[in-house]
Amino acid sequence: MPVMEQKKPSKSEYIKQFERDENGRYRYTGPTVQLSEGWITASRRAFLMLAVSLALQIIAGCLPAEVMKNTFYVILPFGLGIGLTVLSVYHLYEVYEQSPAVPEYIWLKHGLSITGCLIAQCILCSLCAAGILVYILSHLQNITAELLPALLEAASAFLAWRTHRGIKEQEPASGV
Repeated sequence: MPVMEQKKPSKSEYIKQFERDENGRYRYTGPTVQLSEGWITASRRAFLMLAVSLALQIIAGCLPAEVMKNTFYVILPFGLGIGLTVLSVYHLYEVYEQSPAVPEYIWLKHGLSITGCLIAQCILCSLCAAGILVYILSHLQNITAELLPALLEAASAFLAWRTHRGIKEQEPASGV
C-alpha cells in the first residue's frame, strides 16, 4: 500500500515502532520512506526559494506604503502568507533533516503537508497583491509607491508556486 494511502497507526502500534538501545534512548525501528536523490535536490532548492520568498514578503511589509497600514484585505493575507512561508520551511526542514530514510510517522506528519502549505501561501500572496491593486485602483494616488508591495507579493506568490511545482515533480518516496 503506498505511503499516502495508509491510515494513521493506533497508539499501541506507534509505540511498538520504537525500541530502547544500549544507552536507554529510544530508537525508531518502524517503516521508513526512502527519499529519492531528485527529491532531496528539489528540497534544497525549495529552501533557497522559500528564503527569497520570505525576504520579499518582509520587504513588502516594511515599505512605507499607505496600503500596508490600514487595509484589512491586504494585511490579513499578508500576515497569513508570512506564517505559511515559515510553516512550509518548518515542514520541509523536518523531512530534510531525516533524509534519505525518513521515518514514516515524520513523513505522514510533515512530508504530506509541504505541498498544501505552498499552495495556500501562493493563494494568500496572490490575494495580497490583488488587494493592493484594488486599493491602488480605488484611490489613484501615489501609484508608484503602492505598486512595489504588489509586485513583491506577486513575486513571492510565483516563488511559492514554482517551489510547489519543483517538489511535486519529484517522486518523494521509493519504497516503505
